[in-house]
Amino acid sequence: MAPDFGSIYEQVAATIRTDILSGKLLEGDKLPAIRVLAKNLGLSRITVHKSYQLLADEGFVVGQLGSGTFVAPLQMREASKNYLSQFTEFGPMVNFEQTCSQSKIISFATIMPDLRSVDLSSYFLSQLEISESDVWSQYLPSWAGEIPLIDASVRWFEVLGVPCVRNQVMIRSGIGSLELFLRTELDRGDVVLVDDPGLLYGEAALKHFGLTRIGFCACRESPELLAKRLEINNVSGVVISPHYGSGAGVGWSQKHMRVLVDYAKKSDTAIFINCTLGLFNYSGHVIQYPCLSKIDIWAEIVYAGLTAPAFSPVAVCLPESQIDVVNRPFIGNGGLPRVSQLAAAKYIDENLDHHLRKVRTEYARKGNFLYQSLRSYLDPEINVVRPDGGVGLLIEMPSEFDAVSLFKEALSNNVAIMPGEFICANRENWRLLRFAFGNVIPSDLSVGAERAAAVINKAVRA
Repeated sequence: MAPDFGSIYEQVAATIRTDILSGKLLEGDKLPAIRVLAKNLGLSRITVHKSYQLLADEGFVVGQLGSGTFVAPLQMREASKNYLSQFTEFGPMVNFEQTCSQSKIISFATIMPDLRSVDLSSYFLSQLEISESDVWSQYLPSWAGEIPLIDASVRWFEVLGVPCVRNQVMIRSGIGSLELFLRTELDRGDVVLVDDPGLLYGEAALKHFGLTRIGFCACRESPELLAKRLEINNVSGVVISPHYGSGAGVGWSQKHMRVLVDYAKKSDTAIFINCTLGLFNYSGHVIQYPCLSKIDIWAEIVYAGLTAPAFSPVAVCLPESQIDVVNRPFIGNGGLPRVSQLAAAKYIDENLDHHLRKVRTEYARKGNFLYQSLRSYLDPEINVVRPDGGVGLLIEMPSEFDAVSLFKEALSNNVAIMPGEFICANRENWRLLRFAFGNVIPSDLSVGAERAAAVINKAVRA
């Protein structure tokens, strides 16, 4: 069951709001009459009326008696800031980045790949060729996924040091693998440890399943503290992205991981690891954790995180104890058509390694340049953790501050950053700021760093 992302009228309003902010609907454009839109969407007139009223309250539309409802004369940038500042527990996703782009706001807020570096033409061409050769290839995918795509994924898991064989890997679409893990391994009320600063990943799913979560920040907290947190809280599940540390030069060390493995062996703790960012290392080697071979884990690679949202397969490596999960009636293959899976397998075999080499080189330049820029603009007492791979870096503020205020203040200065309150479970880590630079064009890095530094310096000096 998917988490509730808002009432129907709010969803309708969100769609219209996005069309306005993206320029699809322009100032003065007339919206459909309430009765017409209600009929087209299969909703009541009251629901659509509430949607229009919400948009009117926000200043996006204006009603003219006897004429209808029109897109209001908005200053695009100011309207966008107002919209973006309404940050939710689900975090900013693609529409957040789209709105920032339309509004000339430089965004370091989300871990989006650099879409300008991706060429998926061969992937879509392969889909067309496969479809023409066998129309039925668009349908009836294998239950666990197509063998070519599974085999391609096994090879990448091996690169990351995750031991697996063909029958342990299944293909999903979107981010459903984490929900599958939570549903299969944990019970309502269980305590789950989530690594910071990756809290936004799956936060809604954790709440939906009634799980209690605690945070751990490997870049700031010792293996000894990890052992203490696991024991004291009687942790039943762990959801981590250990390679995220590669985005800041620090993270889950071998000692951290050994502590986790030792705890899991004696307590039968379920572990879910997102491996995607491990493929973005540019420090000369890929981080591997040999001790993982001693326990059963769930692991995933989200290919959209490496390329683009249009390329959506997710490979999940199941623990041996859960191999039969693919035969359960509620699992299926995540709705990914066979033609897409076969084309994805070909793209991964022929293009992904080249793509990653190119992106690693580009991200290395971006990360080092952003570090130097921030270091030159920020006050000396503010610590910047230099990137050694991945798509971002971290800033450690020297004192407490109002994260929500900082987020909105940054937007007012035409830059988006992600304060710790939105990405860290434990309050002591709310001083962290995350700067994801993957989706920022090189020419904007220095400008964005200067804008963000002005806001950060002001907050620290206050």
